[in-house]
Amino acid sequence: MVVHIPEVIEPDEKLPADLVTLRRFADLMDRAVAIPGTNQRFGLDAAVGLIPGIGDLMTGAMSTWLIIGAVRHRVPFPKLLRMLFNLIIDIVIGSIPVMGDIFDVLHKQNVMNMRILMESRNRRLPPRSGGRMLAAALLVLIVVMTIAIGGIIATLLLIFWLAEQRFG
Repeated sequence: MVVHIPEVIEPDEKLPADLVTLRRFADLMDRAVAIPGTNQRFGLDAAVGLIPGIGDLMTGAMSTWLIIGAVRHRVPFPKLLRMLFNLIIDIVIGSIPVMGDIFDVLHKQNVMNMRILMESRNRRLPPRSGGRMLAAALLVLIVVMTIAIGGIIATLLLIFWLAEQRFG
């Protein structure tokens, strides 16, 4: 039985089409497949994250779509920063071998970010569109990729430094 709370979790037929698509995307990324014998689910984020080096960057780039959707639906700036933080944590920790793969299964940042978007969007104003959205999308993607690549490089340097301290 699915319970819908008005103004928080709206049924798909009452949502704008782009939010329905974003909700499905979040589920695909984080909850697409059940792990047999458990209540745990995982999605493309965890599966693609298994590709060494670029898997987490690819899913991070894909997940910026939710943040861009939040900008479109006028989510307040502090909430956008929280969504960005969730994404960066997912990319950086997800890039750590083995531990990151486990983290990707447990940390469902797309679903968390979708919840923030749904709870915080401004229903009084129409969604943004046009050139401003393109500029916002490019800015979000550049920021996420810059921070993610920097975080991954820092994580690799830390791993090499720890290995050198231990075995060097």
